[in-house]
Amino acid sequence: MRLVGTLLGTLRWPLGGVWKGYGMAREEFTKSTARILGERVGYLCSNPDCGKPTVGPHSEPTRALKKGVAAHITAASKNGPRYDADLSTEQRRSIDNGIWLCSSCHEIVDGDAARFPAEQLRQWKEQAERAAFLELLGAGARSRRRKPSVKVMEAVLRRYCEDRVSQWEEARGDPDDPDRLMCYVEPHYSLLKEGLQPIDASSLSAAGAGQGQKREDPYVPVIERPSDEDDEDWDGEDWDDEDEDDEDWDESLEHEQEVPSEAADAEETTHELFAMLGASRRLCITEDAGAGKSVATRRIEAFLCGPDAQQRLFDGQPVLVVRWEQRVQHWPESFDAEGLIRTLAAAVEPAVRALGANVSPVEVAEWALRAGRVFLILDALDQVPRLSSIASLQESLRSGSVKPLRVLVTGRAYAVSDHWPLFRETGGWRFGRIDGFDRDQQKAYLRGLYRQSPRELFPNYAEVRHLLRIPVVLSLVRELVEAGEFRSFATRGDLYFQVHEHLTKRAAARLQDRHPEWKTGPRQRLRWREILAATACEMMVRQLYYYAVQGDDAVVDVQQAASRRCATTITDAEWEVIESVSGLTDRCILDGATRENLCWKHRGMMEFYCGLHLARNGQQGWVVRESDHRGPALIRCGDADVRRMASDPEWYWAWRFAIEMSPTVWRSDGSALLASLAELFERPETGSRPNELIYRAWSLLDGSRLDGVRLPHGDRVIARFQSEFRQLFESDDEIAVALEHGFVRCPPEELGIDRQPFWMGSSEEDQNALDRERPQHQVVVSPFHLQATPTTRAQYRLYDPRHELVFASVWASSDVFAKYAPEDSCPMINVSWYDAWVFARWLGGRLPTEAEWEYACRAGTQSRFSFGDEEDALGQYAWYDANSDGRTHPVGQKMPNGWGLHDMLGNVWEWCQDWFDADYYANSPPEDPTEVDEAGVRVFRGGSWRDDSRYCRSAIRDANGPSDRFDYLGFRVAQVRSSSVKSSPCQGKSRAEPGA
Repeated sequence: MRLVGTLLGTLRWPLGGVWKGYGMAREEFTKSTARILGERVGYLCSNPDCGKPTVGPHSEPTRALKKGVAAHITAASKNGPRYDADLSTEQRRSIDNGIWLCSSCHEIVDGDAARFPAEQLRQWKEQAERAAFLELLGAGARSRRRKPSVKVMEAVLRRYCEDRVSQWEEARGDPDDPDRLMCYVEPHYSLLKEGLQPIDASSLSAAGAGQGQKREDPYVPVIERPSDEDDEDWDGEDWDDEDEDDEDWDESLEHEQEVPSEAADAEETTHELFAMLGASRRLCITEDAGAGKSVATRRIEAFLCGPDAQQRLFDGQPVLVVRWEQRVQHWPESFDAEGLIRTLAAAVEPAVRALGANVSPVEVAEWALRAGRVFLILDALDQVPRLSSIASLQESLRSGSVKPLRVLVTGRAYAVSDHWPLFRETGGWRFGRIDGFDRDQQKAYLRGLYRQSPRELFPNYAEVRHLLRIPVVLSLVRELVEAGEFRSFATRGDLYFQVHEHLTKRAAARLQDRHPEWKTGPRQRLRWREILAATACEMMVRQLYYYAVQGDDAVVDVQQAASRRCATTITDAEWEVIESVSGLTDRCILDGATRENLCWKHRGMMEFYCGLHLARNGQQGWVVRESDHRGPALIRCGDADVRRMASDPEWYWAWRFAIEMSPTVWRSDGSALLASLAELFERPETGSRPNELIYRAWSLLDGSRLDGVRLPHGDRVIARFQSEFRQLFESDDEIAVALEHGFVRCPPEELGIDRQPFWMGSSEEDQNALDRERPQHQVVVSPFHLQATPTTRAQYRLYDPRHELVFASVWASSDVFAKYAPEDSCPMINVSWYDAWVFARWLGGRLPTEAEWEYACRAGTQSRFSFGDEEDALGQYAWYDANSDGRTHPVGQKMPNGWGLHDMLGNVWEWCQDWFDADYYANSPPEDPTEVDEAGVRVFRGGSWRDDSRYCRSAIRDANGPSDRFDYLGFRVAQVRSSSVKSSPCQGKSRAEPGA
C-alpha cells in the first residue's frame, strides 16, 4: 500500500486549501505548498524508479529517506535548467509546475536536464497523483469495512446543509462579524426567454417589430409582478413632490402593520427562487458591479440547503451544495470526477467529523456525485485567475462525465462573452439577471434610517433613482446614515468618496487612541488615500482577477510598484500604518494588508481607488504634453501601463469612477485627471474605442455638465480628437472626402425658408399610428445639415477600425456584419447610441434631435410617408421586410425624398439625440425640442429592413437602451453649418447633454 492512512490527510484539507498554493513564488516554495505537493502523493517520491517514502506522517519513520523537496518542472529562474520563456508569471508560480521528489532524485533531476525533460517530469507528476488518488478510492481503508448505508450518507448531507443554513443566518445577524450583511432584502430575478442566449440580441428585433409596442425586454420576471410602467404613480409622485398620495406613502412606512409580513415575503421569495432554479440544470446570472451577485449566491446556497427547496427541487433528498467565491477561495482547477470528489470531500469533511459517522468524506462525495446530489455555485466568472478551471468545467459538462451535475455560474457580462465556448459548447444554459431594487425594496432596505420621509435622505431623488436600484449603493448609504456622515450625492463616485472619508476618519480616531505618537491629521489621511489609490492601480494593471496578492515576495513586489506610483517613496512605517488602518476600518477597504496577504474587500472598492489614482496622483511623469505640428498639443498619460488599459472592458468602472470623481479631489490641480482621460480619446492599440466612457468624459472636458465643472484645457483633448478626421480629409482620403461632402441642408436653401413650422407626430385619424406618436403638434426647427445617407461601414471604420472585429458578432453568436451588412457601402449596424454619438462628435457634428429627424424625413410633407399616404410606392424608397431579403443594402440605392435624403425610411433604424418619453409630445416645446430628461432609453426612428410598412412611416418612433447594439440599428450625423461654408463642419449644441 502506497498510502495506508497517509492520504487521509488530504481529506482534512480546508475547503479550497489545495489552491492556496497558487500565486506563491516558485523560487521558494513555502511549507504550505510543499505540504500540499507531498499530500497529493502521500509523501512518496514521484520518480517511478524510486517511489520511496520521504519524511512525512508514516507509521514507520525509520523507513523515510531524506526530507522531500518541492522541485520545479520549469525552473522560475532564467538560469534554471528548464526555463521556458513562453510561460506566464502565473504559470511559473503555479503549484501545477511543482513536483514532489526525495532529495536524492531532486539533485539528479536538476543536474541532468537533457535526461529528464520537463515533459517527462510532468508525466511523473500526473502518474503519481493519479495513482495516489485511485488508491485512496480503491481497496484501501474502504475495503476493510462494510459499505456505508444510504441513510448514513444522507445524514451527513443533512448535517452539512444545516451548517450552511446556520452560517447564512449568522451572517445576517452577528453585529461583530465584519462580513455580516448589514441589511438584507430579497432581490427579484428575471430569466432570458427560453431558447434565447444573451448573444442573440439581434434576433430580438423580430419580437419587437410589428407589434405596436416598445421593444421587448428579452428578460422576463420569474414570477409576475408590477412592471416599471405600473410603478409610474410612484415615479410621478417623486420624493420632491408634496401630494397627498405621497404623504400617505410616507405615513405607511411608520406603521409596521402596513408592511408585508416576513411570512408573506418568504412565501413570495420561495416561489420566485423555485421558479428560477427549476428553469434549468445550468444557470448563468450576468450582472454588473454591485448588483449583489455574491450575496445572492450565499442566499441561494442556504435556500438550496433548506428543507423546502429540497422537497420541491430534489424530491425531499438532501443535496451537497458547494459554493466558491473568488475573493474567498478560487474555483477548483479540475471538474472531472476525480477532481470534484477531491474538493467535495474537503467540503463535507467537517460534517462527517461532527457526526462521527463511520464513513469517509471521499465516500460521501463520490456517492453524492454519482446520485446527482451535487449543486455547484461558481461565483465571479470574471475573476477566475486560471483558464484551466474554465476549460475543465467546459470539458466535464460537454463530455457528460459528470452528467447529473447542476451548476449556477455568475459573472459580469463581458466575462460571459470572453468565455462563451463554455456556454455554447456545453448547451442547456438559461441566463438570468438580478433585477434592480424597486421602490418597495429600496424602502425596505432604508427603513428605520429616517424620521418621517425618505426625502430627508434624498431631496434630489429623481437624480439618484437609478443608483438606488443598485444594492451596493444602498448598503453604503445605510452605513453612512447610521454613522451620521451621509450627505447627498449625484454619482456612484460621490458616494464611494463619502465612504472613503468616513472610514479613514474613523480609523484615524481609533489609531490616535492606540498610538498617540502617530500623526493622523488631514495631511496623513491624504497620504493614506494616495497609497491606497496607487496600490489599487498597480493591482488593476496586473489584472489580479480576484483582487488579492498572497505570499511575502508577491506582496512586496506590489508594494514596491505602488511606491513608484506615488510622489514619494512609501516607507515601511507607512505600510505598517496602512495595515493598522485596514483593521481599524473593520476591513471595509482592505480585507487584508499584511506582508503575506494584500486583498481588497471587494472588487468595486479596488476599482474606486484605482479611479482615485487616475483622477489625482503625484506620480512623476504622469502628465505628458507634446507639441504637434499637425494639430493641438498632445496631452497624454505618461504611464504606459495605464495607456494600455483605456479600451479594456475590465477597467470600465475604474475609468467611470475617475470621470465621476468628486471635483473636490482634483479641482486644485486637474492635470492628472486630464492626462488620464486623454487616453480614452486616443486610438487604442488593441480593442475598440471606449465610446461610452468618451461620452461620459466629454461634458467634463467641454464644460457642459449641469454643475458647470470643467477640466482646464479639456478643449485641447477634444480638439485633438476631432483633428483626426480633419487630417484624413486634408490628406484626400476618398472615404473621408465623400463623407465630408455628403450632407444636405434642411430645408434646402433654394426653398428660401429657414424656420417654417411643421406638424410633428400622427393625427388622431391615422389608424396605423401608435399612441406614442400623439398628440400631433406644431414644431419649428432651426436650419441644419444632415447626412444624405446613413453612416456606412466604410465610413465608421475611419474612426474605429477594430469595432467590427470586437463586435463582429453580438456576444460572438454569429457574424452579423457578413450576414446583415455584407458590403462596405451598407449602413453601419451593431452600434450603440454611445458609438453613434461619439462618431458624430469625432466628425464635428452630433446626432439629430428627434424633431430634426422627422422634419428632414417629411421633407415638407404631412402624409404618412414622404411620398404620400399609400404604401404601394414604399418599395421605391425603402428597404423593408417585403423587399430586403433579410438584410441591409448599400445606401443610396432607393429614391430620395423631396430634399435629397436617402433611406430615411427602412434599411436601418437611426439613433437620435433624445431620451425617450412616450408622453413627451404632450409637453414638447414649440421650438427646437429635444428630450433631455434621463429616461433609460434613447430614441431611434425610421424603421428597418426587418419591419413592415407600418414601422416605416415618417412619424414612427421607438427606443432602446443606449448600450444596445442590434443588426437593424444604425445612424446618420447632423451638423450646423454656415450657409456659406458647406465643407467645414462645426459643432452644434443641444441642451443639457454632455458636449452638447
